[in-house]
Amino acid sequence: MQRHALVVLCALASAPGCTGELQGAPRGDAGSMDAHVDAFVDPTIDTGPRIDASAPGIDAGHETPIDAGPCSATTLAGSITTTSIPGASGATRAFPTSTGGAVVGWSGSGITLQRLDGAGAAFGGAVAITGDGLWGVAASDDAYGALVSRGDELVLVLTTTTGTVTHEERLMGAVPHDVTNNEWFGDLLRQGRLDWTGTRWLTYSTVQRLWPDGIAHYGDTLRAFTPAGAPDTTYWGWGCSHSIDVRLSHDASGQPTPVCSADCYPGKGVFYAHDTQVFLDPSGNCMGYVAQHLGGVAPLPSGNWVGWTSAEGRGSQDPAVALVGASVGAPIWLSSDAADASDMHLAPFEGGLVAAWVEGSSGHIVRLDAAGAMVGSIESIDAGLLSGADDFLVLSGGDVGWAVGSRFARLRACM
Repeated sequence: MQRHALVVLCALASAPGCTGELQGAPRGDAGSMDAHVDAFVDPTIDTGPRIDASAPGIDAGHETPIDAGPCSATTLAGSITTTSIPGASGATRAFPTSTGGAVVGWSGSGITLQRLDGAGAAFGGAVAITGDGLWGVAASDDAYGALVSRGDELVLVLTTTTGTVTHEERLMGAVPHDVTNNEWFGDLLRQGRLDWTGTRWLTYSTVQRLWPDGIAHYGDTLRAFTPAGAPDTTYWGWGCSHSIDVRLSHDASGQPTPVCSADCYPGKGVFYAHDTQVFLDPSGNCMGYVAQHLGGVAPLPSGNWVGWTSAEGRGSQDPAVALVGASVGAPIWLSSDAADASDMHLAPFEGGLVAAWVEGSSGHIVRLDAAGAMVGSIESIDAGLLSGADDFLVLSGGDVGWAVGSRFARLRACM
């Protein structure tokens, strides 16, 4: 069973029985702060433009397809190949490049970015970026982007493909924590994603803000930046609270497809674009914990598919998907095995979807059609290909790739 570190966060004014105390070891040099759930949204704050959940789906890939070699496998499991990522360690993130490969990144003594070619081999020199945590990587045709933390700061860093830093944009932090409306990257709830839509950089992350009530609440914020890294659009400055996890992609029109897992506001469970309810999980305790986990977001022409695992109404933690379009579809549960599911991932694949997860000690993978129905049977794969893996991404030619530790895995689209 996947376990969580319990972070205690409660709202003194809105959660009966709460002491209002934040418990837990602070992260880095950031001091511990009282952090509480908002039962309100400040009406004076402009939440920015709305996201149309029924917008057209993901494009077929803006990258030029490459010849990835013979493709004769007839099973999903047989279509997966892996290559090693030299120097990679710990949690590794990845994003497709216009060359048909990917850029991958990891944190150690600073942040390292490394480009992989279409065959998954390291290409060019590694790029070094200052930071103590990596929350997202992305790539345009001529630049790499990294969303990094530096103490209480969250910074968008852009570099050339040879590693020259061209722009840094601080999203939050480097401010006193006792001044009302100041924002920083909180030391207890930290999540983030970075995306490149073809025309803009998108950032989706947690944020901690000192509110007029004197409490440093946790929420999340979705923002867009120009190709040069200048602020462009704030979709909202305050969304899910507490945002325990986030996922982010974009549809064919470049609109973001953000998903959060919240323990309290606007409800407990899975929410699209911060206030569209996808699935409720009452295990959320408004103190930094919800038993449900996100499994990815996959835009298709029919709408945006969201994946998660939950035990709500089930005999164990099970994987599910639901379509968010003009309305939200009912959950489609992919398994009812007695073992708890974890490490779920989801991506567009061959006109439909591919979903993968770990159940017990085994990995599982299955194709779904555009309506969410299974195509063929669930196949077994090595659980090590999924445990701790980064989000699935779509490579040129329709292949699905992902980083997992020091390996880059590729699911060939040849079925």
